Amino acid sequence: MKEKRQNAIKARIAARLGLLARISDKDNSDVDGSYTGTSKDGSPPTQDADDL
Repeated sequence: MKEKRQNAIKARIAARLGLLARISDKDNSDVDGSYTGTSKDGSPPTQDADDL
């Protein structure tokens, strides 16, 4: 019974992580890479006034 519950929890976590991965692929909020360090086009990150 305990193993069945653990498997159900793991399945829910995996589903949520999959959803987050799909959402992050669509997110364009850091196109210059100033927050994540990776720009959308692969160029070095760009700092702007709010990063200082």
